[in-house]
Amino acid sequence: MKNTLWLIAGLILTAVAVLGYIGFTTARGNIQIQRDSVKQALLACYDIAVSESGEMLSPERVRERTLAEFGGSSEKPQVLPSFIAKSDVYFARKPVRKGSADVICAIRFGSEYYGLTGNRAVILLDDTTFQRWSHAPL
Repeated sequence: MKNTLWLIAGLILTAVAVLGYIGFTTARGNIQIQRDSVKQALLACYDIAVSESGEMLSPERVRERTLAEFGGSSEKPQVLPSFIAKSDVYFARKPVRKGSADVICAIRFGSEYYGLTGNRAVILLDDTTFQRWSHAPL
């Protein structure tokens, strides 16, 4: 009888461990999907900004579009994922030169900041770089 109880307890612990592992793996996968969505949103922001002629990218053009999204406008396709809050979006205070490594806009995702540069690259900004960057919240 004791052996049977130990066997049942072992099976229960194994099942809990397997379910915990599956839950952890699924959660990590979901976070990666969300992170990829943030990166795609930043690239879409670049496409909005680059549609202007000239050598400079205007953060104001992207800012207006994202403000309209948060205002409930459904005239154009949504750029930002629904899990991004208005307080998680930041823009450069001045235009950025096309092709440069300067950050035009950034999105906070958890404790990380992802920035979009003038050369259409998505970069991870550390806290120091983010704080030094001349930006304004949405």
